[in-house]
Amino acid sequence: MAISVPVAASCSGPGQRPFPNLVKTSMKKTTAILLFLAAVLGLPSALQAGEPMFQWKAATLAPRGVGWAVQVEELVFPALDRFTDGNLKVKVYWGGILGDDEDILRKMRERTLQVAGFTAQGSVMACKEFAVLELPFLFRSFEEVDHVRRKMAAEFGRLMEQSGFHLIMWIDQDFDQLYSTRFPLNSLADFSGATFLSWAGPLEVQVLKQLGAKVVTGDIPDISRAIKGGEADALLAPAIWIVGTQMHSVTRFVNPMKLRYSPATIVFTLESWNLLPDDYKARIEAGNVEVTEKFVAATRLDRDKYLKAMTDYGVKMVHTGPEAEKAMEARTAEVARAMTGILYPAPLLEEVRGLLAAYRAGAR
Repeated sequence: MAISVPVAASCSGPGQRPFPNLVKTSMKKTTAILLFLAAVLGLPSALQAGEPMFQWKAATLAPRGVGWAVQVEELVFPALDRFTDGNLKVKVYWGGILGDDEDILRKMRERTLQVAGFTAQGSVMACKEFAVLELPFLFRSFEEVDHVRRKMAAEFGRLMEQSGFHLIMWIDQDFDQLYSTRFPLNSLADFSGATFLSWAGPLEVQVLKQLGAKVVTGDIPDISRAIKGGEADALLAPAIWIVGTQMHSVTRFVNPMKLRYSPATIVFTLESWNLLPDDYKARIEAGNVEVTEKFVAATRLDRDKYLKAMTDYGVKMVHTGPEAEKAMEARTAEVARAMTGILYPAPLLEEVRGLLAAYRAGAR
């Protein structure tokens, strides 16, 4: 079911030519021009009806009312409403109503959607260089993630624009946990007996295979069927999603080992972003850091609550010992080299690693 929420839509539909001069005019002139064109051309002007100037459509896999979706509704949308004087609204399709990340991405390129909230896999599909952030054992903490985000958000924004999208927010999917119906997954021996349902692309497949696991691939809608039907018995996933989809009810073990950090993103199509007046864009960019920091702080608290809810329900929390984790890190070290030049360039990986090394040495 479509939900109308304050945020964003395009002033030009498919087949219409946008008015590029609007971007460079003041807000007052923009309003006057649109009113004049509507009057002269007989268009059903949103301004004449007292409606927002920009009415966009958005889609996401996030279920409404859970974790990220709550922060989008309660934090992101009100902020965008303020930054655009109420002239940016969005109709949101939650919980995969319009398909998975690949479907959403295709609809954005077809100009039927202007905004998306992407999972880690969707973020990589939109801009493959985001995969560098998902390398195994790259990050040790959310504090390290925040440090790299502060230093490199502009660079990832530039890379996203090369793919035709404007990065509004780089947020967290999670340090995805290991879930299993059969094994604790805290040793290499457990991995060698496990069958993972992998939905996050080639990088995840390579990591799991290096750990000795059998892997079957599928999309997010396939996960519940595959796990419940016994086709697979393990997966990597964020806590909020596991609880939001009730997958904890069929899970026996959760291992919170920081095998992988996964980013999530909120993006506009670059075409839609460029239709916004300059003062709106400037306000959005100026407020982005504060909104992002509040967003990730809230979803990290949610993550901890959901992990506790799982263990209260009966899912057993297990941990990987230092020696076993060291062995897993050694097994997966080759993945970073193997994916260099395929998903991300070597200089990008070197920059991320350099920032982390400096941070660990005390640089802030």
